[in-house]
Amino acid sequence: MHIHTEFKSFCTFFHLNVFIYKITVPS
Repeated sequence: MHIHTEFKSFCTFFHLNVFIYKITVPS
């Protein structure tokens, strides 16, 4: 279904942002 595809792309986008955030802001 189309909804599943959008949800999957959203998850990918979210994880990508988290990955960039961890690199940009070291703990």
